[in-house]
Amino acid sequence: MSRYEMYSRTPFFECEILTPRASEDQQIVIDSVFWGAPESVAGFQAVDYAVVLDTNVFNFIRQKPDSESVQLLLQFAQRNRLTIDPGFALIEQRLRHGNPDRALEQYRSTLKADFGIGISDVNINRLISTLESLKPNLEYNVALLRDYLPLIKEIWNSTRPFEDQVKTLSECIISEELPRFTFAYLFAATAFFVKHNPDLFDAKVAAKIQSDMAISPKAEKEAGRLWNVAHDLALFAYCIETTLQEGSTSLHISTIASADVSFPVFCRNIKAAIIQHEFDPETGRYMRLGHFGLTPLGEMDKACQSYVMQLLPRPELASAQIKTQRRARLAALARRLESSASQP
Repeated sequence: MSRYEMYSRTPFFECEILTPRASEDQQIVIDSVFWGAPESVAGFQAVDYAVVLDTNVFNFIRQKPDSESVQLLLQFAQRNRLTIDPGFALIEQRLRHGNPDRALEQYRSTLKADFGIGISDVNINRLISTLESLKPNLEYNVALLRDYLPLIKEIWNSTRPFEDQVKTLSECIISEELPRFTFAYLFAATAFFVKHNPDLFDAKVAAKIQSDMAISPKAEKEAGRLWNVAHDLALFAYCIETTLQEGSTSLHISTIASADVSFPVFCRNIKAAIIQHEFDPETGRYMRLGHFGLTPLGEMDKACQSYVMQLLPRPELASAQIKTQRRARLAALARRLESSASQP
């Protein structure tokens, strides 16, 4: 097992908002899921930095290369010496739509034709190979997030006050013996907090989270909504997974470029300070695990940080059999909640 601490007194990357002058162009927010970043790490020759594109931003580059949003993003990446990483969007294409080759080729040709940025065949092949190695772990994370969401949404839509919603989630994770998934718990607590404190946030943020937490009575529609939110949240997992890439001599630290209006709230409140690389007996693969916590920069810090972290169900060492049993219980709970919420 390898463990890399990402602590620093201040975050290594300050949130950057790229706001185009034209109202029809989309604002892009750039932030990092990491609290700090090491300048050097034993066993690695260098620390590389990148900006990961969410699917919306990836599509901006493919479809609207002349927009000011894209221009600002590329200028920002060049100014800060950040490699542009389309990997997350391509994996999402692969998980949801099959072969992403057409999207990748369009992205590649657009960068070359409109910006003079060429990507060699060698680098394309290396990217595809990396995506194939990352896909199983990302698929696992997306499915885990998706199965946690029915429980989170059930509690979010209840009339309980904020403290009781957090407590209910914590007690359910423990009593039902569900997987100890810190990120899902902190995501839920943040969503609960926004619901009960809408005046602290932009109206568009509160509306987006309310939309994400709404439960559709149509089973097929609700299943699609669950997958959509889970894929959006998997950006955090992607950044953790790509820190240690097979065959690389560099530690890879990513920021995220996103057009999702709720992204800055979750990224401001939740960050990882430790990365752990270990063999997971449940999946039979090496996994990169991010140790997430609430940051002193977020709205939740002074309001409820100690309360939320006190109730956090702590991750435990568990055998492959116990992990599999917990995962099965979560899946069964998700199906029950979805069934009870859907129309006959």
